[in-house]
Amino acid sequence: MRQGRIGSRRIQGFLGCVSLVLATCVGLSLLQAVPGFASSPSQVGRWVAPRNWPVVAIHSIVLPTGEVLQFTYSNFYEEHPGSKGAVWNPDKDRFHFPFNFYNDFFCSGHTVLEDGRVFVAGGWVQGASCDIQGPNETYLFDPWTGVWSSGPDMKRGRYYPSNLTLGDGRVLIFAGEDAACQRNALVEVFDPRDDSLEILRGAEQGMDPYPRVHLLSDGRVAKVGPEDRTLLLDPEARTWTPVTRTQLREPRFQGTSWLVPGTVDEIMTCGGFTSRKKIETLPTDTCERISFKHDDPKWQFTRPMRYPRAHANAVILPDGTVLLVGGGHHDLYDQPIHLPELYDPETNIWRVLPRQAWGRMYHSTAVVLPDGRVLSAGQDDDPSGLTGSGARAEIYEPPYLFRGARPVIKKAPEASYYGQTIRIKAKQAKRIEKAVLLRPGAVTHSVNMEQRYVSLEFAWRGAKRMDLELPDNPNLAPPGYYMLYLLNDRGAVSRAKMVHLEQAPTE
Repeated sequence: MRQGRIGSRRIQGFLGCVSLVLATCVGLSLLQAVPGFASSPSQVGRWVAPRNWPVVAIHSIVLPTGEVLQFTYSNFYEEHPGSKGAVWNPDKDRFHFPFNFYNDFFCSGHTVLEDGRVFVAGGWVQGASCDIQGPNETYLFDPWTGVWSSGPDMKRGRYYPSNLTLGDGRVLIFAGEDAACQRNALVEVFDPRDDSLEILRGAEQGMDPYPRVHLLSDGRVAKVGPEDRTLLLDPEARTWTPVTRTQLREPRFQGTSWLVPGTVDEIMTCGGFTSRKKIETLPTDTCERISFKHDDPKWQFTRPMRYPRAHANAVILPDGTVLLVGGGHHDLYDQPIHLPELYDPETNIWRVLPRQAWGRMYHSTAVVLPDGRVLSAGQDDDPSGLTGSGARAEIYEPPYLFRGARPVIKKAPEASYYGQTIRIKAKQAKRIEKAVLLRPGAVTHSVNMEQRYVSLEFAWRGAKRMDLELPDNPNLAPPGYYMLYLLNDRGAVSRAKMVHLEQAPTE
């Protein structure tokens, strides 16, 4: 099996120049103009024509309301003074601009709390004494009222931190650069039950910005990037354990990672620059998977992507495939890859998809919507936000939207408990072959801090009803809001029903 390229590290002499030309010129122009990979939308999906967009989507967060919160720099908008972003309603195709204060929290970490509020940590200090100075503020957004409020201050500032929700609903905050332009090694924990914040003493760990962290089924946290060294954090013992190194033996700066759909405790990582000096290197096309179900987990190369890329966004889709959107070959915005790829974890096969119109590299985002479409937006190549990629958004319609009549969830409980069997009413119930929970996305800088995919066991109860067994382990599905999808025997996907997963009340 081909293990992929590591960019210019394996390119030498004349042959290296030829390879580079082919990768950039042929891969980015000729191949993108040839529709040979496209047979029909039911196989490869399709892109809707780009449209004007009022916000450069550096951050995109799918809310419990089904809307999408997006924000960026504070100085982008003349039409809405002081505004840094917008909330888009996909059903009504309308925007509103609920930004009621001026703090710069772009380049922050964020997560959706158990109660549906958005928790944002850190950001950027305007007029900072150095390039990467992070504030110590946190913020909370209420999606039902559209009101922002201040949260508790962190001990030190954070620029480029990562947030991660635990099985008990608390949120860990990792890494970032502080107000002194130094790496913040503290791990802090936010508790939404009383909006308190404390340091996780003993869990200090220096790491690169926006670490790739994922919650495992036993409650431990796996850190899988961007460095090549893999670590495990036990939040209860407050200890880090070195585990292994990637097969690549190189970092993946601006690469991406995700929990593999249909598996437990398996993580995949792809792409990225192998050097901080991105101008001098090409990204890698390699991908690796690791399973933490084993006592001695090791990374293994999988089939590589068709194109080397960095700054891409990985979106887990309701059918269990993974859509890789955007990215490019060079630095922040140069030589974008307009051809997305779709990964099937079961077959380990990548499929090249139709071309999207705009480059989506640095400061771009992509999220799956409750109706099953994917919103691709962002990239701040034009500082005004008026003419570049960031001024446009594109909608991708995946293949499962073109496979006949879609299942319809007529009724489902809004509140559900761990280990509970819930009964839903659905059109096409007898044809359903898969039921899944998908945690809504919260993404920035190629890091999706929320998405996870949970397959559900189910039983038919007549022609219109189904019983679904919810997970009993909160580490598999941390408390909060999930999109419930049904898939039928033709692979068509329903529109999602938003359900809330929580612990049963104690008497």
